[in-house]
Amino acid sequence: MEIGIVGVGKMGSGIIKRLIKANHNVLATARSEESLNIAKAAGANAVPLDQLLKKLKTPRVVWLMIPAGQPVDDFLSEHIDEFKKGDIIIDGGNSKYTDTVRRSQQLAKSGLTFIDCGTSGGTAGEQVGYCLMVGGDATAVKKLQPIWNALAMKNAFFHAGPSGAGHFVKMVHNAVEYGMMQSIGEGIEMLERGPYKLDLAGASRVWANGSIIRGYLMDLAERALRDPEYLSIAPVADENGEGRWTVEAALQYKVPMTTLAHALFARFTTQRESTSMRVVAALRNQFGGHKTHKK
Repeated sequence: MEIGIVGVGKMGSGIIKRLIKANHNVLATARSEESLNIAKAAGANAVPLDQLLKKLKTPRVVWLMIPAGQPVDDFLSEHIDEFKKGDIIIDGGNSKYTDTVRRSQQLAKSGLTFIDCGTSGGTAGEQVGYCLMVGGDATAVKKLQPIWNALAMKNAFFHAGPSGAGHFVKMVHNAVEYGMMQSIGEGIEMLERGPYKLDLAGASRVWANGSIIRGYLMDLAERALRDPEYLSIAPVADENGEGRWTVEAALQYKVPMTTLAHALFARFTTQRESTSMRVVAALRNQFGGHKTHKK
């Protein structure tokens, strides 16, 4: 298939590489020359933003990998007149599901299909495949199956339902992630402050192998704790919206998400000497390349 990619960041570049490896024709654009060069190096046809839609064959498929919120609305409002009836726009970012529903309804008036694709897997997804949580029109989703096949790890594609469902599933996924990282961080802090002088990376390694709590985040915890730069990370973890949105939804639907609420509020707290928050910050950097703050 032919597809246009808007946004060549950490996730966008990995998506481009997997699509090209699966023999899809990829045209990519980004605002910076550096990002365009990354797209070109990955094998995509890198074009300026004002040329992307002109070069794609109709009906067009355009995948947005840009920051959630206003940037998505800005792109749609600036380029809506350049799209034609039958085009499909995929939002692969962490947009709020209610925003997705609104955008889908607005674009449908112009004959455009808006698909939401919650994309998980971090930077490692480039090598092993991503986890895709998709919402939108079933016919359009089926038409895009070659794209999903190229990007998703085995058993890691889910058509969740109508518009907004994919981003809703991804939002709750990120809320679970908040709680898991907070729990790991607090556990490692307890090991550090307890009565024994422990090898924290060693404890993480044994937890990551054979224990009930083994998994990807425990693997990353060991990796982070063995990183010479670990102690230079300030114990401050940013909050990007998904946790807050899930708490709001929990209040709306009367779901007692106490673990998430604690993990979210912990990120709002300035903890300059907190091992748990340093671990959370390090984990976010390990799986997603998220920026850390230096002490």
